[in-house]
Amino acid sequence: MWLIVHVILGILSTFTPYFLVFWVLGVMGTSFLQLLLTRNKDGIMTFTLSYLLGVEVFSRMARAPLTGLLPDEIGKYFPLFVLFATFLLEGKIRNRGIGWWIILLTIPSLFVIEGQYLRYGIVFNYLGIFNLALMILYFSEKVITFDQLKDMFRITLFPLISVLVFLFIKTPDYDEVEFTLGRGSIFETSGGYGPNQVSTALGIGIFILGYFLLIKQKMFSIKYLDQALLFFFLIRGLLTFSRGGVMVPILCLIVFYVVNNYVRGVRRTKIKLKKIKSTHIMIALGGLVAIFLYANIITNGALLLRYQGETAGTLAGTREKDLNHFTSHRLEIATMDIQLWLEHPLLGVGPGMSKFTEGGHYGFGSHVEYSRILAEHGILGGIALLIITIYPIMYYRKLRDPFQKGLFAAFILLAILTSFHAAMRTMVTPFFYGLAFAKFKFD
Repeated sequence: MWLIVHVILGILSTFTPYFLVFWVLGVMGTSFLQLLLTRNKDGIMTFTLSYLLGVEVFSRMARAPLTGLLPDEIGKYFPLFVLFATFLLEGKIRNRGIGWWIILLTIPSLFVIEGQYLRYGIVFNYLGIFNLALMILYFSEKVITFDQLKDMFRITLFPLISVLVFLFIKTPDYDEVEFTLGRGSIFETSGGYGPNQVSTALGIGIFILGYFLLIKQKMFSIKYLDQALLFFFLIRGLLTFSRGGVMVPILCLIVFYVVNNYVRGVRRTKIKLKKIKSTHIMIALGGLVAIFLYANIITNGALLLRYQGETAGTLAGTREKDLNHFTSHRLEIATMDIQLWLEHPLLGVGPGMSKFTEGGHYGFGSHVEYSRILAEHGILGGIALLIITIYPIMYYRKLRDPFQKGLFAAFILLAILTSFHAAMRTMVTPFFYGLAFAKFKFD
């Protein structure tokens, strides 16, 4: 039933955003009402956050914020609101010091934001790292069973299926799309919205379906539907020409499988991953290559050049192919961020101000969260980054069950690597970073 509902929602959203707006408001309203009645004893907010993870980018693609009824930064406002409400109603906040330290270390830089940029700095930049801290406080030691995690992922996937439907309808005939390297990512194949965020959302679909495949579970009872959806998520992700959203989830799935099967530990979890033989690996690689080649044919060969790091300038011989061009100028912007940090070492220039400060990257927001935090939060932000990076390593070493170690490693990598190509423009990084510290009980 819910599959059909979200297919219809994807279709209707191509005509008007109001169906989606009222649907999301209804979901949020009923979830909050249930929170008031149960004080989150049934974990309703955990599932609500999971749904928001899937619906966030979809609402932007459907232009829901233009109605004035749904904020553009739904992935920042709603988690902030529901997490505070949950903390108050539960009457406790889990004592995970890392979350509090991140908040304490990043708050001081708010005082150096210039007045006219205060809302922009807080909403579009600071709430990302702040929500990451709240997610840690919410999920830390929260018991999540195997079935609950499956339900969370299933709930996340439904609106992502709406995204797929929306893309198929909104994308013009491929012959009408100009697949050229001079344009970078392709807006026409991304529903007219930012390809980086759309690719990130599609990548979550790839990760969820890949996870279900590895644990030998089916998302849907319809035969081969899971495999078909995985194929479409991969194809549509490739056609955005935004590489990070596709490459990161595939890498995380590989890490999950390798850690679970080849890292020593005391296995307490009875769940066993799909046994992959060399023939399976060859089939999987062959399938990925076939999908890539199919997408490459659609783009008249431009996709392969894009993944090779070529640009219109490098092909014409007017520019050298270097790391900066390969990363779509992210390295250049990150270098500017570091320069700003050296000039404002203590508190940085303030959240959001790297876009407006002399010597910064005028008109361009940073895509690399690590360099942005350094530039905008100074040395205190640098300490917060050390905590965010080092603490998971220490936590990982304490885990004994290989399955849980693999899951933890995959979630942390998904969170951090996403922040290197999409900063914290979506709630992917805060959500998966916080979720990694949950107490999984899979027996």
